[in-house]
Amino acid sequence: MNEPIGTPARTRVVAVEEHFRTPELEAVLDGPEKLFPKILGENLADIGEKRLAAMDAAGIDVQVLSSAAPHVQWMEPDQAVDVACRVNDRLAEAVAVHPDRFAGLATLATPAPVDAARELERCVRDLDFRGAMIHGHTGGRFLDDQFFWPMLEAAEALDVPLYLHPGYAPKAVVDAYYSNLPPAFGAMLSTGMMGWHYEVAMHSMRMVLNGVFQRFPRLQLIIGHGGEGLPFFLDRSIKVLNRASPEMSQHLKDVYRGNFYVTTAGFFYDAPMRCAMEVTPIDRILFAADHPYASASEGTAWIRSTVTLDEEQRRKVMHENSDRLFRLDTLPQAKFNAAQAGA
Repeated sequence: MNEPIGTPARTRVVAVEEHFRTPELEAVLDGPEKLFPKILGENLADIGEKRLAAMDAAGIDVQVLSSAAPHVQWMEPDQAVDVACRVNDRLAEAVAVHPDRFAGLATLATPAPVDAARELERCVRDLDFRGAMIHGHTGGRFLDDQFFWPMLEAAEALDVPLYLHPGYAPKAVVDAYYSNLPPAFGAMLSTGMMGWHYEVAMHSMRMVLNGVFQRFPRLQLIIGHGGEGLPFFLDRSIKVLNRASPEMSQHLKDVYRGNFYVTTAGFFYDAPMRCAMEVTPIDRILFAADHPYASASEGTAWIRSTVTLDEEQRRKVMHENSDRLFRLDTLPQAKFNAAQAGA
């Protein structure tokens, strides 16, 4: 049984990739999401007592909440702006009811970047959100496209991170790589098995190579799922890039260490953690459970017991890094724990 939340003997746990869905998003479900079990949708829809009970059972003190799937990013601009605003308002209501347990990441209408920038400012300044989540590409456009730079400029100016989450691959990619397979296997391969992770890795690398972090040097980017394969490929990528441009090769190395955060979302295994720690500063690795797509209890059991981390590193990953990045020391539970620790 987990020790009661808030007791001095128990290390606080913050989970930073924890999803929800509102009726506005449920109404426009498309793609593989329509095939998921009913219970998954029910768990996504709950931002109240059932979710809190699941958090308590897993030993999670705080969830940083973000909307699931890129539905807003598929909409026409005007509809996207309206739906994103309503989703953010609903999330703000849930956070206001449980400010000691929830924090929010904004949903942004990426088809309308100027409006999205204004919405991010509203969410941070008025709703006290701690950043935003973006689900992959928007109509085949990636965040290195200057079309999206108003959003990136806003995130940098507001000093909040963007969480780059996987999105569904464009049809041409699905046809080329994931067709001619049993349908269920093709869908799995294109998403959580492998495809999603490579999508984020490529998206992130495009942002570096196309100068996003030269234009926005203080922008902070979070990537989940053990780093989406980037830690494994990083040294190889730096070496290969050096053949064409030593300057860009060094830039890639610097950006990864100074602008990227990596989370554990759904990757509760020692091998990916060891790989990430080889190339990622320990102050830039965050715990995430990926609720409800992965088992939070499995995640917390692993992070508490893995021998890959010493106790100082464990505290950093479990909550200290997230507290700093998302300014969660302002939450009532964090203040309580700090007081207990100093007593």
